[in-house]
Amino acid sequence: MNVQKLPYSKHCILDYKNKEYFVYYRPIKSCIESLLSNPDIIKNFIYKYQFLQSDRETLYKDAKQLLGYLPILSANNEGQTSRFKRLARETFHNSLKFLLDPLFDEDGIDFKINNKNIWFFPKISTVIDDWPEACTFSLTFKLANSNYPCHFCQTHRNDLTSIRKDYIIIRNKENMQEYYNNGSAESIGLEQVYNYFWTIPNIDIYAATVPDRMHHLDLGLFRYQIEYTKELLGKLLKDKMNRRIAIIPRHPGLKIFAKGVQSIVRLTASEFRDLMKVMVFVVDNLLNKDLSEVYVKWNRMYLISRFERFTESDLENFQIAINEWADLFITLFWDCSSDMKMSKLHSWIYHIVDAIRDFGAINRYTTETYESLHKTYVKIPYRLSNKKDVKMQIMKNIRRRAMILRNQVKETKTPRALTYTAKLFIINFSNITELCNQQKNNPNINETMRKGFKEFQNCLYEYLSELKKSFTEGSLIKIFGSVTLKNGAILRATNKFHGRPWFSNIAVAMNNEELSKYQSDKGICYAQTLLITEVNVPNESPFHLVLVQWYNYRFDQNSDLYDCPLLKLVEWYNFIEIEAIEDIVHMVPHFGAINGYTTETYESLHKTYVKIPYRLSNKKDVEMQIMKNIRRRAMILRNQVKETKTPRALTYTAKLFIINFSNITELCNQQKNNPNINETMRKGFKEFQNCLYEYLSELKKSFTEGSLIKIFGSVTLKNGAILRATNKFHG
Repeated sequence: MNVQKLPYSKHCILDYKNKEYFVYYRPIKSCIESLLSNPDIIKNFIYKYQFLQSDRETLYKDAKQLLGYLPILSANNEGQTSRFKRLARETFHNSLKFLLDPLFDEDGIDFKINNKNIWFFPKISTVIDDWPEACTFSLTFKLANSNYPCHFCQTHRNDLTSIRKDYIIIRNKENMQEYYNNGSAESIGLEQVYNYFWTIPNIDIYAATVPDRMHHLDLGLFRYQIEYTKELLGKLLKDKMNRRIAIIPRHPGLKIFAKGVQSIVRLTASEFRDLMKVMVFVVDNLLNKDLSEVYVKWNRMYLISRFERFTESDLENFQIAINEWADLFITLFWDCSSDMKMSKLHSWIYHIVDAIRDFGAINRYTTETYESLHKTYVKIPYRLSNKKDVKMQIMKNIRRRAMILRNQVKETKTPRALTYTAKLFIINFSNITELCNQQKNNPNINETMRKGFKEFQNCLYEYLSELKKSFTEGSLIKIFGSVTLKNGAILRATNKFHGRPWFSNIAVAMNNEELSKYQSDKGICYAQTLLITEVNVPNESPFHLVLVQWYNYRFDQNSDLYDCPLLKLVEWYNFIEIEAIEDIVHMVPHFGAINGYTTETYESLHKTYVKIPYRLSNKKDVEMQIMKNIRRRAMILRNQVKETKTPRALTYTAKLFIINFSNITELCNQQKNNPNINETMRKGFKEFQNCLYEYLSELKKSFTEGSLIKIFGSVTLKNGAILRATNKFHG
């Protein structure tokens, strides 16, 4: 944004209660002339209409201009009065009228481009805003409980998620102006204020205030989905959800929520997008299938919303994805919301696809860029001011900032080499055995790193022998905790990174010769980094290597969970070249159980009947020795005498009271009002006597002299489970 020559002016837009309110502005024609003086923009101009769309459109910072600052009225304890609210709306629209009228005073505008006068007819295409701002532009009521809260249409709040689309009456400047002229604007959720945009040709302000994904989805509907999920789970399952979130492994660019999602009030849009990536795995088998499915459907819908271009079939699929997610969202969370009377949900279901048809992909009208500009050109300069004559200080600040940016010299980017950091060991080749023996049993390092040192020597020899290379005198081995790859990503194999181990997971592109040996994901295999190594052999270029443990599919056939490969680590280790790494990937633990298909039982059988007999053999005629070993094992098991299990009796523990039947009334009266015991236990004593009489009368039994009643805190059942009713258990 080019602002170093900003010739700002000020214009009094309102005099209210002896205070003048100014618009600080730059003439809009000057802004356009600045844009037209940029050769990078001019070269893309088309002077004769053609419908052109590139595959990837980019927002350039120099294609935006700072037009000005609008005044905010001082409330002075009258902010809630209808008169003050109306005046604030009028001031906003009068300010826009002052700024934009020069574009529409005449029949088009002439601008000089490349020494030629070119005639333009100006048109406002879209208004990029969040929901409250959209209400300000369209002058609809901002309150969420308004009877007609949608700025696109005239749907009553009771019908927001249940109306048929063909029954919806769209707002437009003709029908809204009619309500205004009749003095009945408020009956349709419209401010009784004249809308400046009614006078501008070729724009329907109600359609042009397009939904913005950042506020609508990231900070809107997804936030509601997280809030409702927490409410649906209750405290115990919510704590379990937070524990799952806390143990999600680190990944570059992914925020780690070390304490789970305790409070979502202060989360940013970026943090909500990070949660989107993992929540489908976090809620897996946590409550029910529908809870997992609502996050699956959300992700599918959200991915489509990020398309750069839409065909008609894409839009149809998008609407189907929206409907599928919305139907499940409404069914699942109905009791968590006030009957789903949510304007953003209604707008997303009924209006987003039409907005894309009219104005293009939603990526092109996100407010995120403008939010960051607002931070740069308003919030930060305001905080740097002394709060006196603020607007003047803001203007000086942004001019100073522009001059600094203009005079900065851009560094020429050179190709990035591998950059190793966090050096752990440097050893001569002759000391490799000693190092591995020390570290593979070192209790002070992570199990993953110990595993790496256990396999290090054999895998290194195997790698070098395949290359027909060998170590010579003076060979050095360096082991690092991290390396920055040529694409800027950081690969880690470190025992501690901010208090937690981090061993990066990677995608490896397999060459055609090796591909047949592996079960791959479209030519990609996955592995976990164990050790990062640079091997220096005299008279050879350094070898940049990573020791990895491979993942395989959890089942015999390729299997996915929520469209992601379901994998397990296998006992297969190799050194690979760092150059072979396609990308760093994120492996999320599978929290849900797959009891019907778990391989754990079969892994233990393989250990019992293959691995252990093999280790007990002398490695000669191994198959025969294994068969003898398992026969011997079977004979021992067969001849073992099984102990006869006696039936388990009920075992009572934590005795609380022993009373005679004659004292039951006295005990219940004491305990039902005892402030030192839990509310649940007090409730029990309140109902104890009546329920006991009722139970005995059904059995046709009665208390006799000497009857005893014992009350316990716990009892062990016949199946071994412990039933508890205790005021305190570990606090």
